[in-house]
Amino acid sequence: MYYMKAKRIINLLMLMATATIVLANGQLHNLDIRVVLSKNGDAHITEIRRMTIDSEGTECYIPIGNTGRSMVSDLTVSDEQGKEYTPCDAWDVNWSREKKTGKCGILEKSSGYELCWGLGASGERTYTASYSVTGVVGSYEESDGFNWMFVA
Repeated sequence: MYYMKAKRIINLLMLMATATIVLANGQLHNLDIRVVLSKNGDAHITEIRRMTIDSEGTECYIPIGNTGRSMVSDLTVSDEQGKEYTPCDAWDVNWSREKKTGKCGILEKSSGYELCWGLGASGERTYTASYSVTGVVGSYEESDGFNWMFVA
């Protein structure tokens, strides 16, 4: 029963996440978020973002805040050509667009995390970002559940 409730909630979240949103450095045309929950409450999340990128900006990022004890790890990013981005241990938001091209990283902040990757060339782009989050599902006195926000 718990599995079916979680599946319904995830499907609803994915449906809501497919809305078109305008970004400062281009336009997001489609966002597909898929979440696979493990029995231990961890999650593996894959986000596919189809976008038009203009000449502004240097990176895309996914803000993840208010994580509590959850930890974010294992970021991988690829583009529409299947190019796997190189992970960087120390992401620097001040790097140039050229230096960020083909790279990705997790920026730890006091409020949570930012999953970052370089925009690369302008035009129609598709980015696939995958990452893991520990402790997404929690056990509470009355039931098991989660409260997780996905940001476009």
